[in-house]
Amino acid sequence: MTQVFSYRRFSAKHQQHGDSIRRQTDLAVDYCTKNNLTLSELNFEDCGLSAFTGSHRAADTGLSQFIQACESGTIPRNSMLLVESLDRISREQVSVALQHFLYLVNDLGITVVTLMDNKVYTTKPDLTDLVVSLAIMERSNNESVTKSKRLSEIHAKKRANPLTSVKSKTCPWWLRVSPTDNTKFEVIEEKAEIVRLMFQLSIDGVGINRIIQHLESKDIKPPRTEKWGISTVGSILKSKRVLGEYQPHHYVDGKRVPIGEPVQNYYIPIVSENDYHLAQSRRTQRTLRTVGGELVNTAGGRTGDSFPNLFTKIARCSECGEAMHFTDKTRWQYLTCRNRIKQLCTNKPIPYKHMDSFLIEVYLSPQYLAQWSEYAAASTKQVTAGDSLEILESRLQSAQQSLESLMTATANFTNSVILKQMQTRSESIANLEQEIEEKKQQQSESGTDVYFDFETNKQLVANALQQTLFPLMQSFKTEPEKLTKDEVYRERVKLNRQLSKTFPDFQMLYNTDGLFITTNDSIYEFKDKQWIEVETPS
Repeated sequence: MTQVFSYRRFSAKHQQHGDSIRRQTDLAVDYCTKNNLTLSELNFEDCGLSAFTGSHRAADTGLSQFIQACESGTIPRNSMLLVESLDRISREQVSVALQHFLYLVNDLGITVVTLMDNKVYTTKPDLTDLVVSLAIMERSNNESVTKSKRLSEIHAKKRANPLTSVKSKTCPWWLRVSPTDNTKFEVIEEKAEIVRLMFQLSIDGVGINRIIQHLESKDIKPPRTEKWGISTVGSILKSKRVLGEYQPHHYVDGKRVPIGEPVQNYYIPIVSENDYHLAQSRRTQRTLRTVGGELVNTAGGRTGDSFPNLFTKIARCSECGEAMHFTDKTRWQYLTCRNRIKQLCTNKPIPYKHMDSFLIEVYLSPQYLAQWSEYAAASTKQVTAGDSLEILESRLQSAQQSLESLMTATANFTNSVILKQMQTRSESIANLEQEIEEKKQQQSESGTDVYFDFETNKQLVANALQQTLFPLMQSFKTEPEKLTKDEVYRERVKLNRQLSKTFPDFQMLYNTDGLFITTNDSIYEFKDKQWIEVETPS
């Protein structure tokens, strides 16, 4: 008995919401009914894949899987393949399309039936049918070439006159084309606010998973899917479309690659450039921290629902240099050297309750009072003196990625246009590197960075600790604000950032001699239930 299979395909992903698959399925079922055939439950389809570029013939596609099944003998010779028309199999150049068509029919012994005209192609095709098939392939390819050329011309015109061209409805989900002027966009404000919230949370030090939790707790729905995904939020936080930037693309060997320089102010900016670059810097800082003068990858480490460890990615073991791991498996909480857990270090677990008192007795001590005042004053100067260091570094990273993308996308390094773009981007990188170096020199002289003043730090500690050790906080006459669980989390994240800047090198040791913390060239010992600074020989 002849086995009958169907192959269905459409090119554009948006067609999955249309009638294409249903129409092709109905044609196959009707043909089998009329010819007393049984359609196999094993059918093949390619959704959103082009027969013009040949992407539907990749190794993991439906058509390729059908061919592999024929080659392996899983699908026997003389089986039948039902397609709506020959252009479902290929829209490539006739010489290429004919080669693949004849391979199916002659080499694999498959009978191909086109359902639109009920043509049957076998290993011994009728000469007239073969000529007709060639004509269909030629027409299909010409249609695709014409469509591709027309779209290329439209995109070329759009790239040449980006600010005055008719805007596409395919735009960021927080924008729409103006109903009164199709050369302009307008902001969907309630959606733009969602994007701004994401950036603010990221600036506050909140990671992507926690951002998703926050959005879900507020019943904020994603634009196109049922649930927020890590890739969705991550791509929004990286996308320069929020700054109004449009990067033209085209396809090279079936791959979408950038072409030309990004167009500024094509979209309506909904996030300030300062907030964008600050968010990029915060995301980098969550995985890279300066430890002992060196950048260390501190990615990983769970912060939980309440961010219980204020010293995450800060505290390290004095014995071996490993990170101190927060444990909360018993009645008490501890900071334990990761190598101690592996029995590779002798540093004893440190009761975490002593770290809260360290915040009040050392972090908020008179020793740092003058420091806070200097930092706050320097921060004000920094805001008025131009872009901060982390914004410049984020711009440098973007410029380097832009040059790398250009070099990856082309092999023609003799083209004058390509060479000019490479020169422009290289000069931009050199200028940014010089500006960053100058900014670093300024900061080394003035100690500038964005710090809170002393009063703000007191309130931040009170909010982060809430009622923990509150009697100690009463000496500062600072009470914690009434905050939600989510707000407390954000305060603790903010305090963690401040601690990482105040204590760039923070080492802990607990042995028979006592409990010690070494930071900022000072040694503190926990003695008689309080932290005291140990005098060291000068």
